Amino acid sequence: MLARFPIVLVPLLCGLALLPAPAASATELRWRRVVTPTRGSGLTAIAADPRSDRVALGDATGVLLSDGYGYGDGDGGGEDPVFRRVARVDAVTDLVFDEHGSLWIGSLRGLWQLDPSGRLGRRSPAAGDAGQLVHRVATLGGLLVLATQDGAFVSARGGRAWQRLRGGLSSGPVRAVALRPGDGPGVTEAWLLAGVDLWRVTLRLEGGALRTESERQRPIAGRPTSAQPVDLAIDLDDAELVVLYPMHLARRRAGGSWRVVELPLPPGARARRIGRAGPQLWIAHDRGLQRASGLGGPWQRAGAPAGRAPGRGVVASGGRILAATSQGLLAADPVARVASVPAPVTASTGPAPRDPGIQALHGAALRYAGLEPERFRALRRSLRWRGWLPKLSLHFDVDHERSYAEDYDEAFISGDTRFLNDWDRDRSLDYDGGFTLSWDLSDGAYDPEVIDLSREARQVIALRDDVLDEINQLYFERQLLLERLAAAPDPAQPGALEMQLRARELAAGLDAWTGGWFSRGRDDTR
Repeated sequence: MLARFPIVLVPLLCGLALLPAPAASATELRWRRVVTPTRGSGLTAIAADPRSDRVALGDATGVLLSDGYGYGDGDGGGEDPVFRRVARVDAVTDLVFDEHGSLWIGSLRGLWQLDPSGRLGRRSPAAGDAGQLVHRVATLGGLLVLATQDGAFVSARGGRAWQRLRGGLSSGPVRAVALRPGDGPGVTEAWLLAGVDLWRVTLRLEGGALRTESERQRPIAGRPTSAQPVDLAIDLDDAELVVLYPMHLARRRAGGSWRVVELPLPPGARARRIGRAGPQLWIAHDRGLQRASGLGGPWQRAGAPAGRAPGRGVVASGGRILAATSQGLLAADPVARVASVPAPVTASTGPAPRDPGIQALHGAALRYAGLEPERFRALRRSLRWRGWLPKLSLHFDVDHERSYAEDYDEAFISGDTRFLNDWDRDRSLDYDGGFTLSWDLSDGAYDPEVIDLSREARQVIALRDDVLDEINQLYFERQLLLERLAAAPDPAQPGALEMQLRARELAAGLDAWTGGWFSRGRDDTR
């Protein structure tokens, strides 16, 4: 669990009966990086053992495992866990602990089992190269279900014998799987994502034999037809089933009705995983992490650095939230907010005193990064005139010639022989220069360079959106902290110093994006 609403607010409310009711205490998350012996470009998977504080991490070269020590008493205290490499497996894709403490490792090279004694064994179904490419692993009640590039497989014998799930389910790629107990003893319900289709498979274990019944579900009404689903989850919030798309979320309540909503992700972001960690729901996407208290939102971007580090998964363990990202392992400790008495007037809608406005801040950041829109407007204007302007060609030639001739002769004159020698030398130096103007009038109607300019403009626009999104996150989080500090009845109360330091940290981040312009535009040093 992250943190609980403090019960001590009850007597505090009784003592302040004559004052307006204070806002309910909540928690914030303070993120930091955890040092792990990872290799390559970051983490690819994460799993927490529900029976202990053990955490497993996957990367491009294998699996790291913590022994659970260093988590303190579960309230965010203590040191960070110590990880050690326990398996050498190429390209880990998924991790899950079973009820016996074994760690199941899905990878691009098959399925592996790390038992509680530390022995590593291969448990892949014999299904060729495509069957070795494991996307997801799920386990429940002694059953193991595998989603691979060659279909779905189930094992009731700890991965030592496999059975392909059929009943109309094709042998194509299955991207995700989720399990929950079915109706009756020995019955498990499996949900699968096979391409754009959603399947429900009933697994019955009768007398040691496993029977399966597959049912293809009707297409989700209102689903995005141009995108394939990427993940699914069971029993989140008030939904019995949740299907995650790259930019949408579909949830089904009891009764079978679907509701599809668009996710408020950062520009260009695409969702990867959804799940619960602690009291909140999390979406990991390729631009960072989003969190919400329920599926209805509001979805908020996690604080830095988790908010902008491409995520692979989030788990709760030892009173902390742990996130596997491309930047490594990030840990979040719950930090209690200071309960304050709100002022009777409404909160201001403008920036905090002495802070520049958000529009001026946007302009300064874009100028500092060289991403001003005027730059491409000028290029487009120049490109329109390009076909009507001549191409200038210059040439200059030098012709230098030299000739040499020599002639020998002999003559007998007056009784004497005379030798004659004639010399002939010529030199010439000629210069030639000029220039040529040529027009390609077809470029006036269509210039082929416009394609390259359009491609570069789209890339710059995406980069500009990322920069402005980061600016917005830092700026408005600082404004919120300053509003809370201004509304606090006692600036010296516990937690005020942390909020002041956090506000300065955010100001330093804005300075980094604007080259110091943010601090120069203020007349205080808060």
